[in-house]
Amino acid sequence: MLNGTKPRIALVTPQVVGASNQVRKAPPPLGISSLAAILEQKGYHDILLLDAVMEDYDNVTPVEDGTGFIKYGLPNDKLVEKIADFRADIVGVSSLFSSHTECAIGIADAIKASYPNLPVIFGGNHASQMCEEILRDVKSIDYILAGEADYTLPEFLEKFFNGGDIHEIDGLVWREGLTIRRNPRPAYIKDMN
Repeated sequence: MLNGTKPRIALVTPQVVGASNQVRKAPPPLGISSLAAILEQKGYHDILLLDAVMEDYDNVTPVEDGTGFIKYGLPNDKLVEKIADFRADIVGVSSLFSSHTECAIGIADAIKASYPNLPVIFGGNHASQMCEEILRDVKSIDYILAGEADYTLPEFLEKFFNGGDIHEIDGLVWREGLTIRRNPRPAYIKDMN
């Protein structure tokens, strides 16, 4: 623990990239909302949920690759300001879909550019499927929790902030030097209640 208190946790869903002629979608951030509820049940009370799309839905910028795509949501510099104002001890970023991943990586890069020692952990479907490639290619991401993190995120936080051995946690993917290490995924949660 940090001086006897639980860590301050920021959970983030990224901006979205889409076609400029489509309806801009704003899916509810069910994953990070569910994780926040579980963390609250475990005694964590300083949790910041940042849904980048809804934080600045009307901020639309063209993707500069000539494809006609746009990115919408809270810009990374403003998102990092919110995380800094909150004084987060760790940031979890959801990389749920492949179309979110570029934006999620941009968030991790922006966080590390301003706060290189702030741990960044990734989760979500895309992060789970592409965990080794992401950790190999993206140095701003410290850890990935592959699979359902309802049980493994609280375990990770307890061990990480209390000096426990995080390397035995199901679903954890991390770097050891230039080697990517990966634990087996956790079992699927059978009782959703």
